[in-house]
Amino acid sequence: MKKNTKTLLSLTFVAMLFAFAATNAVHTLKNTNRLSTDFSQSARENMLFRKSADAIYGTTQQLMGKKGLGGVHFASGSLIERPSAYNEVTVDKNIAEVAEFAKNTDFNVTLAVIPSAFEVMRDSLPYTAYDDRELKIFERLHISLDGTKTMLCDTRSALERHSDEEIYYRTDSHLTSLGSYYVFSELGEALQYG
Repeated sequence: MKKNTKTLLSLTFVAMLFAFAATNAVHTLKNTNRLSTDFSQSARENMLFRKSADAIYGTTQQLMGKKGLGGVHFASGSLIERPSAYNEVTVDKNIAEVAEFAKNTDFNVTLAVIPSAFEVMRDSLPYTAYDDRELKIFERLHISLDGTKTMLCDTRSALERHSDEEIYYRTDSHLTSLGSYYVFSELGEALQYG
């Protein structure tokens, strides 16, 4: 009797495992509109219950004392992504393009660079997670555009004044409507929209 019970449980487990795999395969085929050269990445992207699995994994990592996952930091109820590395050559090239554009137009040029949550919400990042890569870009912009006919709108300070509010989505790097409103208001002042 015990042998039959073990066999039945084993077959039930294998059947459930097969059903789960088949359900994921059908789900993947239905939701894949492109050919993927990396099947495992495609399967992971289209896996049933992926969000739940990712949430469980993230919570487990946080309970184990990890400060973040793959460049994303746990920060006071939010996930904040580390921006890409500071590349002086790219920054200088972009500044030169803006300056060239301003030089070749008859209009006043105003540049508004929107900082990421990593810069604005730096006080909520784990200890030692913050570095000043975006601050370097803002300083470089101020120095490079000083004396040109390009005005730099200081959106960073406007957002920092409201950093205790929900100005960035908790699991995303985009501004909320409220954050966008503060940027718009700052830009409106810079452009002298009464």
